Amino acid sequence: MQQPSERQIFFERDHLPEGMKALVIRVKVPRLYLIADTHAHEQTTIFDDRMVYVEISPDEWLRTKDDPAAADALSRECGPLIQQALGAAWHRWHDQEWS
Repeated sequence: MQQPSERQIFFERDHLPEGMKALVIRVKVPRLYLIADTHAHEQTTIFDDRMVYVEISPDEWLRTKDDPAAADALSRECGPLIQQALGAAWHRWHDQEWS
């Protein structure tokens, strides 16, 4: 198994080397944070949706291709590396359906 820091990160599918296996993760990168001063609890964050392609080994691909729980665990393991690649000061994983 590869260590997270040894994985390559790509932001464009076209840049993946031929034959490379990748875990594709849709992340929400915070862009703006808005607070209304008229209401104490009124706040919202505007996100950019980004697709991130994380290199995985052929064994990891076989283990996760039919197991959503294993794929989710692997994506969370790669979270700090993705955060670093995005240059994000913080990140948040959202457990919600994507439209």
